[in-house]
Parts: sequence; C-alpha cells; structure tokens
Amino acid sequence: MQRHSLNAALLCLALASGANTAAADDDAPLFVNTQEGSVDCDGHDVNVTSSNATLTFTGRCKGIYFIGTGTTATIESAELVQATGAGQRVTAKGKVSEVYLIGRDGQFEFEGVGALHLNGNASRVDAKTIDTIDAAGSRNTVHWSSGKPTINDMGSGNVLKPKS
Repeated sequence: MQRHSLNAALLCLALASGANTAAADDDAPLFVNTQEGSVDCDGHDVNVTSSNATLTFTGRCKGIYFIGTGTTATIESAELVQATGAGQRVTAKGKVSEVYLIGRDGQFEFEGVGALHLNGNASRVDAKTIDTIDAAGSRNTVHWSSGKPTINDMGSGNVLKPKS
C-alpha cells in the first residue's frame, strides 16, 4: 500500500475509533483557495490555488506554493517560496532560504534570499541580499542592494545586477 493510502486509512480508522488525531495532522499542508484573508502558517506547508487573491501569511511558513495566477501576497516568514502561473505579486519580510520562480510576469520583493531559481520568464525580483542566482528563464530582472551573489545565468536576456 502506498504511504498516502496508508496514512489515509490510519486516519479513517482513528476517526472511527474516536482517537485523538492531532498528531496525524501536524505535518498536513494547508490548502488556500479564498480570494482574501490572513493565514497563520504555524509551521505548515501552504498550497495556494486561488487566482487574483489578496492574502497575508503570518507565523513561520515551511513552504508556500502559489499555483494560481494574479495573487498578491505578503509573507511574514517562510523557508521556501515557489510561484507558478502568471502575474504573482509576492513580498516576503524575512529571509527565504529557497525561491523557485517558474511562472511569468511576476513581481517579487524579498528581505533576503538564500538561493533564487529563475525558470520562468519576464519576472522582476528586488531583494536586499541574495546568496545565489540560478537563471534558466528569459527576460527576468533581478536587483539586490548589498552583497555579491554567485550567479549562474543559462537563460537569455536576463538583467542580474545590483541596484544602482
């Protein structure tokens, strides 16, 4: 039996027996499909499937995965941010260890980024610091205000430079 099927079967058995299932849900990801609001991440992964939403994420987020289009989000703290789709607008206040930008036409602001992976096109990233930039997409613009990131640009037409 696959792990997910086994976990689901155990959860159903626990619910049927009236057992406390809080421990089984501790690592479960949160799913967000609302148009606006605030989400307390509380150490969870968060999957955002909304489009054209305005959201705020509080607490420590493990990973936030934006799947829809046109979402505007403010993040207090996250280990990982991944954005697919078009037109995402994301601001992260704390340093994010890993950022994967797969979509297009997004605008992103980060306090700091460990590793920035640009696989999409025509997005703009502004950060105070970035440790590493891996760019495979095209026509992306990345600016940082301090430090000197390690850059690997395999894309085309990317502008990767410090703020002037």
